[in-house]
Amino acid sequence: MMPAFPEIVVSLTIQCTFVLLLTRCLVRRAANSIAADRLWSCGHLMILLLSLAGVLLPHLRLFRSESLLSLCHQATMFPISQTFWTIVFWTWVSVASVLIVNLLRSLTQMSLTLRHATPVLIRQTATTRPDSVCADIGSTSFRESSTAELDTLNVRIVTADSCFTPFCWQLHQPVIVLPVSVTQFPDEELFAVVRHELAHLKLGHPMMLFLQRLVEIGFWFHPLVWRASKAASMQRELAADRTANGSSAEVAGFLRSLMRLSVPSFARPHILPVGLNLFARDVSMVQRRVDQLLSIDWSRPHCEKNSQSESETRGRTRLLAVASVMLTAIWIPLNSEATGRALFSPWPSSTATLLQEVGFSVRDYELDSHRVSEQFHAED
Repeated sequence: MMPAFPEIVVSLTIQCTFVLLLTRCLVRRAANSIAADRLWSCGHLMILLLSLAGVLLPHLRLFRSESLLSLCHQATMFPISQTFWTIVFWTWVSVASVLIVNLLRSLTQMSLTLRHATPVLIRQTATTRPDSVCADIGSTSFRESSTAELDTLNVRIVTADSCFTPFCWQLHQPVIVLPVSVTQFPDEELFAVVRHELAHLKLGHPMMLFLQRLVEIGFWFHPLVWRASKAASMQRELAADRTANGSSAEVAGFLRSLMRLSVPSFARPHILPVGLNLFARDVSMVQRRVDQLLSIDWSRPHCEKNSQSESETRGRTRLLAVASVMLTAIWIPLNSEATGRALFSPWPSSTATLLQEVGFSVRDYELDSHRVSEQFHAED
């Protein structure tokens, strides 16, 4: 076990807790689900940046009194304390490794699904217009619904036999995967599903979900992280619903498709993809999505409200970023090798080695009395 592990895990847990609590507070004051979704995404990003800074960069040592350092060192140097932290370290590594393997497995399943997927062929019913009797992703009917978004994002739409629920993903090229049964939906319901997945892509949800999974891996022991993940998943769906629909007619088609896809409630859920998330076995999520869509007055323009909420969201994300920078100063001195002779900790050895390779010399050692004497004479 690294001597710095207790200091890192305790300090980052405290920082993560403050970020999650502040994010939850800001989300409660958000104007709508789109703003709340962005705040949760920003919160997860801040946690990852704090973690990277804690592992790769030196940090402030504001708690440097000899009495406090002595007390903290005793908490980590006793044999029973060392045994405790060793158990904690290997437990964290074991569970994190399992979650990483699970994440890689889901990515592999995703890759195999996309590899064996076939381009979608949307067969229209006899009641549709003659110009879209048999159409693919370039059909007139489809282009009327989402032409600009498809051209901008270069979205590929496919079907897969192993797909249980619609979902989207974006690595090299954005892709929407549909179950074969969905392609048999009536036009308005089929396009409602595609619009919803397209909204996920426009809002950047695949990458945000990936960052959320990384936070879950690093802080799997933190109950607030899992509560935040559930809340963020809810807001992602609400935000996609709100973005994908612009009229009462579109909402009606989407709600019908939502009810169709909610019937097989025991279908196997996807672990990684961002999709309709209908199979989470959470009736309250579907109910809340329906309530949101029915509560919006779609006959009124929302441009002015959206611009105002955009400004408020930018202000709240700046607040979250500034608070995260301030949180980098919270470090509990549990490193048994640490001293209080310097305001900043040494550079981590991995980062120091990399910097030295490119010609930058940085301090990667603790300042004890011998080192201080050497520096004093060197300056003379």
